Amino acid sequence: MVVGLNCAIDHYGILYSLFSKKEKGMPLYLPAGLNQHIFNPEYVFRHHNRFDGYLFGSSRTAVIDTSRIPGFSVFNMSYPQGLPQEHLDVLQAFLRKGIKLRLVMIGLDDFCFSLPHSEHERYLMFVPHPEVSGQSRFIIFMKFFTACPLGKS
Repeated sequence: MVVGLNCAIDHYGILYSLFSKKEKGMPLYLPAGLNQHIFNPEYVFRHHNRFDGYLFGSSRTAVIDTSRIPGFSVFNMSYPQGLPQEHLDVLQAFLRKGIKLRLVMIGLDDFCFSLPHSEHERYLMFVPHPEVSGQSRFIIFMKFFTACPLGKS
């Protein structure tokens, strides 16, 4: 029952991000609790030919209009509470997958130095993409869809 409820709600957008075969662009509706630590890398893995630059940072960098950066096609990889260690982990995954990086920008603010990376391990909102963490998609599925629906986000 818990798995069925979690799949129906898909609060973090995991079914769409990791388990759909859709090659289209961004969906019209994304859940408010979307795990961008999974969604953003998956989007780049599926559409890496579209981008040659990446902007990393916390949610404060999400408002930067990357289309105004001349000479590059930049994807905004920002996500809530983005930490430098997480940016490095994603960049290493991109390199392992052969994704070309012509431009990498990282927005740093006071928040990214106020929280240890280990603090994010307790929350589903910050679970990294399987290509970043090394965990299988099955393990990621089990984490999200067997969790208590009213548990920590």
